[in-house]
Amino acid sequence: MKIAVFGATGMLGSAIVSEGGSRGHEIVSVSTRPGAGDVVASIEDTDAVVRLAKDVDAVVVSVPPARSTSAEAWLDANDRPLLEGEDFPADFRPEAEAASTALAMFRNGSPEPTWTIVSPAPVLAPGERTGHYETSDDHMIGVSVSSQ
Repeated sequence: MKIAVFGATGMLGSAIVSEGGSRGHEIVSVSTRPGAGDVVASIEDTDAVVRLAKDVDAVVVSVPPARSTSAEAWLDANDRPLLEGEDFPADFRPEAEAASTALAMFRNGSPEPTWTIVSPAPVLAPGERTGHYETSDDHMIGVSVSSQ
């Protein structure tokens, strides 16, 4: 499978590139910095994203949204949106709200292309690779995840 990874040089993106490569996938690393990836492009450049998406089997976006956008919350914890929790860190609220906006756009858009959004646990940090993961639909199932 040929996979384009936007944000391929970041903490999570580089782990995705490494994991995909170790599983035999052809990885096209995408970065906004010349020389940092196979392709120079920005996720904000719709034409570039569309052109690249036509040449690969899957597109992974590992680019955090700007921390200056607001939207509704979407990941549930204890039967309420995680962002509505009084202990949600203020520094990360705009970024999380921007990701919420992106999810709403996918949910309300056309059925093509097929898409999946993966949201990490509230704590994402370097750590030991475990080789397994759990999934859930819109409900938090863990408090941390390793990016290594």
